[in-house]
Amino acid sequence: MRRIGLLGWGLFLVLAWASLSGGKSISADEAAPPAFLERAFAATGARAEGYGVHHWSIWNHELMSVDELRRLAGRLNETLGLGDTREWSYDQGDQRVFQLRGGWPGGTSGMIVLTSFRVEGRRPDTTLVIRAEKTGPDVGDLAEIHARVRKTLEKAGTGPRLDTCLYGSRDGRMSEAERRELIDRVLQAVRAREVEALRSPQVTSVSAYSPQVKAYIWTGNQKMNLQIAVHDDAYGKKTRVVVGTPIVTVEY
Repeated sequence: MRRIGLLGWGLFLVLAWASLSGGKSISADEAAPPAFLERAFAATGARAEGYGVHHWSIWNHELMSVDELRRLAGRLNETLGLGDTREWSYDQGDQRVFQLRGGWPGGTSGMIVLTSFRVEGRRPDTTLVIRAEKTGPDVGDLAEIHARVRKTLEKAGTGPRLDTCLYGSRDGRMSEAERRELIDRVLQAVRAREVEALRSPQVTSVSAYSPQVKAYIWTGNQKMNLQIAVHDDAYGKKTRVVVGTPIVTVEY
């Protein structure tokens, strides 16, 4: 997969948000609890191999300097609590990026990325990304990390939208029919209904909506708050599984 720069991701996320929300505000009384995600993932029968918690939002419509971005990241980290931090910045004309990376006890890594840019013919934007990631079978601290990110967003006064996912694998390669049956078990476990799907010989991905959580996004004119992706790993002779709420934000 071709890699793109942080500015490219910022522009991509602006367009992705507009596409998913259909220009409407996201409706959510609270972030989907990790317990909902854990229940859905358990129904897959997969071994956990890690998790991700992701937030993206437009912070303001100003072109901020790198120093302003650095100070903002510092204020956010007072609540987020990343330790052993490292900084990286980029400043070229109308493109400015400040990144703060660190981690928490237990092996979860995190980062704050602030991107400020102006595209010709459009107003400037400063976007905020907060991401927490952990690789390994011990995912018991997911709820704690999720709560830490959520508290940071609430204190900052920005939207509470969080995308959270668990991923793992099952031994052996599954047929398309077996992948369909696995996803059906997940839907039943959390009383979800299918909204849309992508099916191919290698990958089955289903978006769904469950009334068990209040948070959701719009896809077209339908609500969704669950995404399940199951794909064949021919090299590893296994089946990889990713479950996210409301969407999956890791590569699969």
